[in-house]
Amino acid sequence: MTLRRDKHLSAIEVILRDLLPFEGEIIQFAGHIYDGFMSYLIYWYFENGVSGELNFDYKQQMERLLVEVKAIRELPNENPFSHFIASYQRDWILSFQTRFIEEQDSYPGLIMKRISEISEVEAYEKAIPLSVWRARAKNYERSITEDVETNQAPEQVLASCFDQGSIFNVSEVSGVLDNTKSLLEGVAPDILLAFQGAASTTTLQELEQYVGTALPRDFLNLYLDSDGFKKGCLSNLFYGFTFNSVAQIKSHLAMFSEKEPTALHHADKEIRKDYAFGPFRLPIGSDSGTSLLCVDLDPSEHGKIGQVISLDYKIGVALFLNNSVFDMITQFENDLQSAKYKLQSDALADGIQWLQPDREIDPVNWFNSPRWKHISV
Repeated sequence: MTLRRDKHLSAIEVILRDLLPFEGEIIQFAGHIYDGFMSYLIYWYFENGVSGELNFDYKQQMERLLVEVKAIRELPNENPFSHFIASYQRDWILSFQTRFIEEQDSYPGLIMKRISEISEVEAYEKAIPLSVWRARAKNYERSITEDVETNQAPEQVLASCFDQGSIFNVSEVSGVLDNTKSLLEGVAPDILLAFQGAASTTTLQELEQYVGTALPRDFLNLYLDSDGFKKGCLSNLFYGFTFNSVAQIKSHLAMFSEKEPTALHHADKEIRKDYAFGPFRLPIGSDSGTSLLCVDLDPSEHGKIGQVISLDYKIGVALFLNNSVFDMITQFENDLQSAKYKLQSDALADGIQWLQPDREIDPVNWFNSPRWKHISV
C-alpha cells in the first residue's frame, strides 16, 4: 500500500511543482471531500509573503489533483479523512496532511478545522453564520465535558497555514439568513414569502466568470441561502433596498456596461471616486429608482474587497455602509431588534409590508439623514 500511496503523492508533487510560479516558494492544494459535495482551492506564496491564487484556467490541473487525493482516500488501510492539505515548497519534498471532520461540523473554506473548534472571532473572519457557529460550539462544549468525564482528551486541532482563498466548488450552504428570517417574522412576516430558494453553484460560478474575479465567500454564502426575492414581489430588506437575484445582478451589470464611465461627485474614502458603474460593483439591491446597494470588489486603498456601499447614480454619491456582506446582515439584524425599521404606513394601507429604515440608516434618502449631512453636491 505504501508504494501505491507514494505513487499518488508523487503525481500530486509533479502537478504542484509545474503550477508553482518561478518566483513562488510554496504552493498548496487544500479542501474537503464528502459524499454530497466537495470544496477545494489552490494558493501559492512568494518570498515576500504575497500570495496568489489559481483561476478557472487551471480547472484541468485541479481535477487531476483531486483524482489523486481521492485515490489515496480509497486505499486499503488508509486512515479515513475528509480534509486535506498538500503543500509543496520549492526544492523540498511534498507534505500531505489529512484529518477526518464530520460533515455537519465542516464549512466551505474552513480547512482542517471543525466549526466547533474555532472562536467567534474566527467564525466572523471566515464569514460563518453565528447561528451555525453557536450551535456547533455548544455541541463541542458538551463533547469536551463528556471526554473529561471519561478521562479522554479531546482531539488536538491540526492548525492550517492556509488562511484564505476562494472556493472553487462551493457546497450548498444554509442558515445564513435563519436569524434574519426569524426576526422578520415578528416585524414583517409577508417578506418571508418573497425569498427564493438557493442559487445553484453553477449560477454563481457563471457570475464569477462574468465578473472576472473571485467573489467574496460571504456573498456566495448569502446566495447559497437565497437567490434574492421572487420576481414581482413587493418587498424590501437591507437598508430598505430590494434583494436582487443573480439574474438581476447580471442584468444590471449588462446595462451598466453600455454606459460611459462617469466620475462620482462624492464618494466616502473607502470607495473609488473615478467611476460610478463597473463590473466590480455588484448590485444586490435596488430602490427601484436611481439608487443601488452594491458589493464593491474594487475599493479604494482605504476600503476592503467585498465592502457594501450604496450608490446614488443620478446625483453621483457613493456611501460606505459595511466592511462585508456578513457585517451587513449582522447590522440589519441588530437594527431590526432595535426597532430601527418600521412598516411604511402608506404601503401598509395598501396591504404591503414595506420596511422603512430610520433616517440615520437610510442611504436612499441620505440627504435627509443626520449621518450624511456633511455631504454637499
